[in-house]
Amino acid sequence: MSSALTRPIYDTKCCFAVHHIMPKEATYKLCKGRKIFVGTKGIPSPVTSDAQIICYPNPLSKVNDTTQIDLDTVYGGDQRC
Repeated sequence: MSSALTRPIYDTKCCFAVHHIMPKEATYKLCKGRKIFVGTKGIPSPVTSDAQIICYPNPLSKVNDTTQIDLDTVYGGDQRC
């Protein structure tokens, strides 16, 4: 295995291509909001394009907005619902 940081992206021919990224870019990812549902106690929770639920989002966020998700805290267990 290589220690290079990569992300799969679509190229202009609609095929996956490997894109090399910097270490700072590897700490976050961009997700699109697919839907917003109201959970317990009336708290809105958006669901992202990769099926993550964001607890206590920005109140101004709407459907189809792009959200930057910090991978260090989300997958570390701090912000997971």
